[in-house]
Amino acid sequence: MLKKIVFIFHTNMFKIVAAILLFSASTLIIVAMLLGHEAGSFVVRVQNTDSSRSIALTESINPEKIEYLPRLTAKGKDQMTDTSPRYFLDKDYQTIRQTFYSGEGEMSKDIETYEVYAYRFYLVNNGDSSVGVDTTMKYSNVTKNVDNILRVMTYYEYNGNQVAHIYQKVDKELVDYKWYTVGNVELFSGDGEIFSHTGDDKIILDFAEDRNYLKYLVLIWLEGDDPDSSNEMLGGSLSFNLEFKVSM
Repeated sequence: MLKKIVFIFHTNMFKIVAAILLFSASTLIIVAMLLGHEAGSFVVRVQNTDSSRSIALTESINPEKIEYLPRLTAKGKDQMTDTSPRYFLDKDYQTIRQTFYSGEGEMSKDIETYEVYAYRFYLVNNGDSSVGVDTTMKYSNVTKNVDNILRVMTYYEYNGNQVAHIYQKVDKELVDYKWYTVGNVELFSGDGEIFSHTGDDKIILDFAEDRNYLKYLVLIWLEGDDPDSSNEMLGGSLSFNLEFKVSM
C-alpha cells in the first residue's frame, strides 16, 4: 500500500454561486504528500437551461435550516491517507455505513477521518414539473499520475432505490477488488472524464411535496491496494468538476 499520502482540502471548498440560470459551487482541493504542495480544485455546479424546469443545490433540507444560498463553504481538510472501501462500507461490503451517509455537508467532528473525503448535499427540483438531470464529472491538472490510484464513489437513495457507483482508471494489471461489492466498479468514461450519465442513465427528479430532491454523497479516496501505487506519486495533485444539468 502507498504510505503517507496526504490530501489538503483548503477552506472555501464547496462554493455554490447562483445566477438567473446558473448555480455553482466552487471547491479548492490541494493534494500535499510529504513536502509536496500542488494546487487543485473541485467544482460542483448546477446549470439550468429552462426557466420552467429548475434545479438547485443545498446542504440541508431541514425546514429550519434549508436555504438556497448563492454560496456554500466547507472547511479545510488535511493529512488524508490511502485506504480501501472496507473502511467506510458495512461488514458485508454491500452498503454504505450510515455514519457516512446520514449526516449533511461535511463529516462531523466525532467521525471525521483522514482516510476518505466525504461530502453530502441535496440536489433539488425547485421548478414546477418533473425534471431529468444529466450528470458529468471530470478531472484535470493531474501531476505525478496520482489519478492512477484515484477512486470516486457516488451514492444516493431515491424513491426507495439505492444507486451506487465506484469509478477508477484502468489498472496496468487486472485486479479483483474484494471490497467493492457495494456497486459495480466502472472505468473512467473518457480522457479526463470520470463519468457522464445522460439519456437513459439520467437522474429523474419528481415534482411532489417531500419528493422533489435526492441526497447525493461523494466519496473520494486513494486506493492503497491499487497495483499502480508508487512512492513516485507523493506530492501529486488533481482537480475535479462535477456538473448537474437539466436534461433537454
